[in-house]
Formats: sequence, C-alpha cells, structure tokens
Amino acid sequence: MNQLISRGRESELEALRVGGLIEEIDAIDIREETDAADNEDIERVYWNLHGGSKNHLRAFVDVLDSRSVTYDP
Repeated sequence: MNQLISRGRESELEALRVGGLIEEIDAIDIREETDAADNEDIERVYWNLHGGSKNHLRAFVDVLDSRSVTYDP
C-alpha cells in the first residue's frame, strides 16, 4: 500500500492511475468475498460494493481519457 501511495504522489496523472488500480484490486477482492459469502444479505452488500468499485474505476478512466491518457488495466 505504501508503494501505491508513493506512486500516487508522483503526479496527478499517476494518482489517477493508482486510483484505477486500487479499484480493480478492490473489485477482485469483493468478488472473492461474494463467492465465499453464505448469507444473501451479505452477498447483496458485496455486489453493491462491487458496483461502486466499477463506477469509481469508470470515473478514473473517464478523467484520464479526457486528458488523452489511456488507462491500461
């Protein structure tokens, strides 16, 4: 995590890239927890969190795109 924080401090563009990477990692972690959940309510919470991560990733990608920077997952 400290490496990502340091990397994000390099520049605004790098902070946006790091933000996207964190959302990708979060989405993977959330999917794994969803698969392991044995309670429908908990699964619903995880899917809502997963949707939030996807929206955040999309926002990072859109901002980078508006600056003519391609985000590579």
